[in-house]
Amino acid sequence: MWGDLFEVQAWSSRGAARQKRIVAVWALLCVLVVAALYWPIIFTGFRIPDHDERLIINAVRPHGLLGARHYFESSFWGRTISPTYVYYRPIALTSHAIDYCLWGENPHPSHAVNLALHAIAVLLLGWLVALLAGNWLPGMMAGALYAVLPTHAEPVAWIAARMDLLCGMFTLAAMIALMLAHQRRAWSLVATGALLFLLAVGSKETGGALVAVVLAWALTTRRGTRRLALCAAAIVGALAVGYIAFRHFSGTIVAPPQRHPFRHLGMRLHGYYLSRPLARLWEAIQLRSLGWADGLGLARGVGAGVLLMGSLSAALVMLTWRIAFYLPALIFVQADDRYLYAPEMGSAALIGIVLWQAARWLRRCREGLQWLAIGAYAWLVIAQAAALRQALLPWQAF
Repeated sequence: MWGDLFEVQAWSSRGAARQKRIVAVWALLCVLVVAALYWPIIFTGFRIPDHDERLIINAVRPHGLLGARHYFESSFWGRTISPTYVYYRPIALTSHAIDYCLWGENPHPSHAVNLALHAIAVLLLGWLVALLAGNWLPGMMAGALYAVLPTHAEPVAWIAARMDLLCGMFTLAAMIALMLAHQRRAWSLVATGALLFLLAVGSKETGGALVAVVLAWALTTRRGTRRLALCAAAIVGALAVGYIAFRHFSGTIVAPPQRHPFRHLGMRLHGYYLSRPLARLWEAIQLRSLGWADGLGLARGVGAGVLLMGSLSAALVMLTWRIAFYLPALIFVQADDRYLYAPEMGSAALIGIVLWQAARWLRRCREGLQWLAIGAYAWLVIAQAAALRQALLPWQAF
């Protein structure tokens, strides 16, 4: 049963049916790990009282849940929360209104809701990668790694950052719905995916980056079954265009802080993805101090690219996810941890796919060698979990 996880299995095969018990155990362990690591956060208060109170208490207390229609007004954010902000995030405000309706100004249950949303996102990411790769092992590896990434300390521990959690969860659910619609030829699931996409952009604007991911997935599907996938991409794209038009005519488009945002983006891309790697490569060629480490980094990158060729379509989709959701952070702000919540889904997925392909390759070379890749993955998860414990310490002081 364990050996079946290393090879591609049809979803209706006997081997895949035997994997259900393993998948159920994995899901339970992911939830328990998230609860264990983030449990102290539940008993903390507001991280930044002024911001949290202005966003959560002062904004939703006058209207509550029954007046949730006000959160969908285009001028509500700037009129009630802050005149300097022009955001439009009614779904996030509605979630805070539900919190306030259930337990008032007590922050502890709201922290628990954030933990639950993160756990759901972990499971959805595993499901999405499993759908893309056709096997549960890369999905389980991606989901478990994503659960313990230290960059998630801020969005999970900060109540006001729930918009990032909601956006990530809804984008994953929308993508899964569209992929299931493609597999089952069900247009009702396309409508479900479209609705989930609207919930994602209603939680945070960066959810619109899902359009690029859906298009990449549609173009990498088999040619004979591409019609429904392209129709789904067209529907999501049309919704995104309508959303942009609404934001434009309502005056709620967020202007980048830079005067020339695309020039700024080009400089950031050049600095982080071109100049720095080339400089390190030149140092490695010259055999300068620590140049060998840069050479090993280059070798790891080449090796990962070779391994990704074994599951190229899934890798391209999740690479598109990583880039598409990271670009808004490069254009508008510095890449703070909460802005990495959605992009790191692509990173965790790519790592899971690489290690899965490495395990398959080692298993074909010699039986039993696949556990070397699993051991490297276990060490990575433990190291990330330890780093997450350290990252959560400052958040436990509030």
